[in-house]
This record gives sequence, structure tokens and C-alpha cells, in this order.
Amino acid sequence: MRQNREGRDERAHVLASTFVALAGTVAYELLKETFLPAISRWGSHVLTITYVTFAAAAIATVVHRHANRMRREVQSLQGWGARSEAALQAFVDAIPEPAFLVNRQLAILTLNDALASRLGRARADLVGRDAFALLPDSNLARARAARVTEVFDQGNAIVFHDSNNDRHYVNHLGPVRGPDDGVWAVGVVAIDVTDLHRAQEQLEQKEELLRFGLEAAGLGVWEWDIGTDVVSVSSQAIRLLGGPEREWRGSFASFLQHVEADDRGFVEEWLRTSAAGRAMSGPLTFRGRTNLRRPLRWVEVQGRLFKGRGGRLRMVGTVADATARRESEARRLRTEDALQSVTQRTAGHTGQDFFSSLVAALARSLGARWVLAGRATDDDRAVTSLACWANGPAPECSMPLEGPLDEATGQRWLSSFAAATGAADGDPQEETPSAVIIPIVSPDGTTVGIVGALHDKPLGDIDTVRLVLALTAMRAGAEIQRLDKENEIMRLNADLERRVLERTTELTSANRELEAFSYSVSHDLRAPLRSIDGFALALVEDHGDKLEPEARQYIQIVRQESQRMGQLIDDLIGLARLTRSTLNRAPVNLSATATAIIDELRLRHPERSVAVTIAPDMIVHGDANLLRIALDNLLGNAWKFTSRTADARIEVGMSETTPHAKVFVSDNGAGFDSKLAGKLFQPFARLHHANEYEGTGIGLATVARIIKRHGGCVTAESSPGNGATFTWTLPAAGASPSPSARTTERDHSGPTIQT
Repeated sequence: MRQNREGRDERAHVLASTFVALAGTVAYELLKETFLPAISRWGSHVLTITYVTFAAAAIATVVHRHANRMRREVQSLQGWGARSEAALQAFVDAIPEPAFLVNRQLAILTLNDALASRLGRARADLVGRDAFALLPDSNLARARAARVTEVFDQGNAIVFHDSNNDRHYVNHLGPVRGPDDGVWAVGVVAIDVTDLHRAQEQLEQKEELLRFGLEAAGLGVWEWDIGTDVVSVSSQAIRLLGGPEREWRGSFASFLQHVEADDRGFVEEWLRTSAAGRAMSGPLTFRGRTNLRRPLRWVEVQGRLFKGRGGRLRMVGTVADATARRESEARRLRTEDALQSVTQRTAGHTGQDFFSSLVAALARSLGARWVLAGRATDDDRAVTSLACWANGPAPECSMPLEGPLDEATGQRWLSSFAAATGAADGDPQEETPSAVIIPIVSPDGTTVGIVGALHDKPLGDIDTVRLVLALTAMRAGAEIQRLDKENEIMRLNADLERRVLERTTELTSANRELEAFSYSVSHDLRAPLRSIDGFALALVEDHGDKLEPEARQYIQIVRQESQRMGQLIDDLIGLARLTRSTLNRAPVNLSATATAIIDELRLRHPERSVAVTIAPDMIVHGDANLLRIALDNLLGNAWKFTSRTADARIEVGMSETTPHAKVFVSDNGAGFDSKLAGKLFQPFARLHHANEYEGTGIGLATVARIIKRHGGCVTAESSPGNGATFTWTLPAAGASPSPSARTTERDHSGPTIQT
């Protein structure tokens, strides 16, 4: 205020001095006009000098006062400038982004550390420099300089964007005004928004990807501001809901108008319930608005509830086209119903009954008037029906094949069948759109038959009909394959029965020949042997006293060998009879059998002292007579081959393992080489010389034959001088004979040997 008052005083003094000077000038001019003619020349000069003096004094007064005022203004401006410069520098330094001030010549007046750091220069080196000459891009420098000049000229702040290479900036330019309200500088702040720009680009890319994904997935987006009841939807959502965008009003009521009238009630209830914060029950499916030009469309809506700032609720979700899924679901239900009906009607049927039930079930399930199931003949020259239906069971039909059995051939055959059994209006060929033919394919991919349905009116959902027929064609193919295999099995069985009969006849003939041979051996061969033995005995009895001792020894050898030959014949006949006798299976106590055999051996050889151990209660399942023969041979061998052992021992035992029992007979006799064990069970095979141990070599072969007939096997373990152990398996008591045992009851092959 003091400065304002001093300014007003100075202006008053100047005006007064000016007024005095003007008044002096006016007075001088009046005197000059009025009195100058009467005044002398010297008086005129005096008057002029007086005027000049008076005017000079007035001017000097004005100049002095104006100089004082100017001095005070300069001092005031210097103080204001110092204070303003400090405040402005502090303000510029506080800006985090690069900032500076330029004058009209674009020279830098001041700058902050951020700009100096960005340029890599000291602040003192940059003051006074051309601000935009430092930019490497000349075009960018000229553009920014032009904007600064625009601020100087117009005095308004401006904001603009530009870029330098891959960096992006937002430039803020503002005028700096002096005391006289004139623009004496322009402040420039360049904000680097590269990261923000990149984030914006990424956001736009993600939004574009999201938009593309939603469009590719056929999804629309909707948002409901529950507070304002405003609903925003995408264009795709409007198309799915069924209505042009121009009819959209952006309200919840407008949203409901795009829902089929019958569904609006539960749709509104679902959305209102969800908006109230209660749990949603999953996606909502309803019908969109339909009209004469727009068919029925099912829509699925999903949404989530969000709470924004201030507790404001909104719901965001998607809209999807569920028409195909609903139609597929409906088709699936129709197919399941049809298949269930067909399955129930054909359950328990096979062969011809199956196909008859199949065509009847298909006719009822599909609403078809004609149904045909057929297959190609074995020579592929014709197709013949497996079952026919024409509003009821129809007689069989067939058609020659001029080419492969395919869908077109099936169409012709079905049409001919319909025509032959009373087609409806017109030519059946014209009804092919209502006919569906499905080939029956074998596992190797060959078409072996067809299943077809035809109606004189549209069959309805053709896709469902095709699916039902395709599935039943698979079942029909399996039945055809089963029938073929059944026929093949019957053929093989018939062939097998024929071969068995032939084999039985051969075996019967062989048995008869064997019996004849046995009879011949038993009678024809025994007679000479008896004669030899008898005459040898008569020779010894009648002429023994005349014979030399050596001759009597020879005759004794002849008798022994003839008797041995007779024993061999008896053993062979016994071995042959083993294969022809019938097994009488029953529980057998081997402990009692073994005890009886040992007792007999002790009676025949009272001089022997043998330690015998027999396990108690050895019960097996088999033929008692045959098992006694086997055990008699094994114990007889053990008794025989321990005859030269001082401390003879024999053991009989059993280890039961369900369903078989292992019976063993062991001794500490002569033993044998285990490598030769396989020969033991062959007829007449001997590992010891007859002079060492008597025998015919038939006993172990008999054992092996008996055990094999019982479904078991025999093993032998031994070493020379360390005795032998014979082990054989038999069904345990209470166990049923195995299939292999049953098959060996009439087996005429050799024994199974394990070593």
C-alpha cells in the first residue's frame, strides 16, 4: 500500500509541474502578443529569459521527482525479483519430473535436478543454453519450440503428447507472468509416460484378446448396476438374447423383455435372489425372445456379485448360446428312451428271435412303418433278410447284389420291400428322405449287412434315428458274429464228433487186436514155455542121475528162463490191462495198504531185518486196487534194493497240498544215477544187471501208468549207494479229480516222467 501511495504522490507532482510549465508558456504567449510591441528589445530578451528560467525550473522539478520514483521502482523490482526467483526455483526443484523455464529466446532460465540428471549435465552448464537444441531429434525440437512460442504469444497453458524413439511424454507448458501481467517466461514439465503407455497398450491387447475369445466362444457380456437398475450388455449378448440393438433400453426391464414370456418370472426371481446376496444355484438357462423370423434359442447366463466403493452392488456375467447343448440333451434323452425300449424288447433273445424282436422294437421306438435287417449271403451275390417289419411281422425277402453292399443298395432294397408290402402314396423312391440305412460292419471293417427304417411320412429327428440305428447295427453285428461263430462251433463239433467216432472205432479195433494178442500171448506162447519147463523137469527127474552136474545146471537155467519168460508175459498182459480198466475212485488209506504189503514182504523174507516207517492216516482219492499195485511195486523195489545194505531202512510218507497230495517212498539201498532216471519208467528198462537184482523191468512202468491215470506224475531222486526216493502226486481225500486227471482215465499214451 505504501508503494501505491508513493506512486500516486509522484504522479500528482508530475502533473503539477507539467501544469506550471504549460501555464508559463501560455503567459509568455499572451505577454508577447499584448506587451511586446511596446517593450523594447531588451525587455523582450528579459521576458524570454524569465520564461526559460521558469520553464527550466519546472522541468527540473519534474525530472527530479521522476528519477526518484524510478529509483524506488527499480529497488522494489529487484527485491521482488529476488524473492520470486527463489520461490520459483524451489517450486521447480520440487517437481519430480524434468522441468525448466525458458524465455522468449528459448534460453533456459532455470531447471531442476531431474532434467540435469536426464541430460547428464551440470545445472550451471545448462542455464542460458537453447533448451531444445539439446534434443537429438530436430523435428521434435522444432515442434516443442513452436508450442513454447505459442504460449508466449497466446498466454495460455497447453498440454500435448509426443514421443522420442520408443519413449512417450506428456508435456505441460504454462506461462509465467511478471508484475505487469505480461508473460516473461514459460515453464515446461516433460513427464515420461512410457510405462503407462506400454501398460495401456498391454491392457488394450488383453481387452482385444478377451473380446476375440468371447466372440470365438460365442459369449456375450452383461453388467447390472443393482443400485440404478441399469443393465449394460455387449452386442453379442443382445444377439443371443434375441433382439436388435436399437431396441435395447439399458434397463433391467428391457433385459427381461428379451426373455421368452413364459420364462421371465423365474429369470427375474433368480437374478433378484442373487442380487440379494444369497448363493446362486449355478448357471441359469432360459429361452431368449422368439418371433416368426427367429427360431427358439436357449440361453445360459452366469454371473457374479461384486461390491464396489461405498458398498455399491453390481453383477457381472456372461451370456452363452445353449441351444445346441439343449438340443443335444433332448436328442440324447430321445435316443436313450429308444435304446432302452429296444434293449428291453430284445433282452433274452438270440438268433432269429433276436432279429424279429429287433425290427419290431425299432418300428415302435422310431415310428417307422418298414424296418428291415439283412445280411449278405456267403457268396456276396445277394442280400437276404434276417427279419422284416411292415406294420407287423413280414415274410422274408431278398435281393440280388449287382455290386458291393452299401447304403445305396440298402436304399433300393428297402424301397423295393416297402413297395412289395404296400407302400403309401407315390413311388417309394420319392420317400428316401424319410429312410435311414445303416450298414452292419464286421470287426475287420467289411460290410456284412444293413439295418434300415422307412416311413411314408418324415421320421422326425433324423439324427436320433441314425444314432439309434447305428447302435442297434453294432448290436446286430455282434449277434451276426455270434451266430457265425456258433455255426462254426457246431460245424467243428460235428467234425470233432465224427473224428472222435472214427478214433473210437480205431481204438475199439486196436483194443480188440490187443485182446487177441493178449490171448495169443497168454495161450499160444505159454504152451511152448510150459512144455519146455515140463520136459526139462522130466529130464532131471527121469535121467538126472545120468547127467553131468554141468548138464543139470544148464537144464536148471532153461527152466528159470522159461519161468522168467512166463512172468514177463504175465507182467505185459497186466500192464496192457491197466490202460483198459475203469477207475473206481474212492478214499484210499495208503497207510493201511503199505502196512499190509510190508507184512507180506516180512513173511516171504523172514531172514530180513528192515526198519520200516509208515506215516499214519495217509488218505488219498483214487482206485484202491491200482494204487495197491503201484505201492506194491515201489515197496517191493525198496525191499529188493536194500537187500545188500546192513542197516536197511524204508520210509513211506505224505505231504498234503490242496488239492493234491505228495506221497513218497524212500530207502537207503543201492541207488542209481539220477541222470538215468528217465529210463526207469520205460518197460523192460533196468539200471542194474539181472545177476545183481532180480526183476523184469515192468514194475516202475506200471507205477507210472497207474499214477498218470490218476492225473499225477512220478519223480525219482537218487545217487549211487545213497538210496532212492520216489515221489508221486495224487488227489487228496475229498478233492475232485482235475480235468487233466479225468482226461487221462482213458489215455493210452505213455507215462509222464519228471526227473
